[in-house]
Amino acid sequence: MAYLPTYSGNYQGHRYSRLAEITPANVARMRPLWVFQTNNNRTEVSPVVVDGVMYVTEANNVTALDIHTGRSLWSWTRPIPKNHRVRSHKPWCCRD
Repeated sequence: MAYLPTYSGNYQGHRYSRLAEITPANVARMRPLWVFQTNNNRTEVSPVVVDGVMYVTEANNVTALDIHTGRSLWSWTRPIPKNHRVRSHKPWCCRD
């Protein structure tokens, strides 16, 4: 797996990789190894990968996945009160 520090590949946002494994000759043969379906169709963040674990976040939960198998290692959901209203741009999981 390639190291891409940001969604755009680098801090300048170039969206370029020097990797040579994907070429015009083999791209049509590529298939996904696994797929993870989030609970929320409004996920707007890039996953974070550390030491073979992919962390996928949503509005009020986080899931850790094995990058080789896609198997869920653990998941945590923060309960949101029914009367909760967003009052700022702070994530609900990280109140101060």
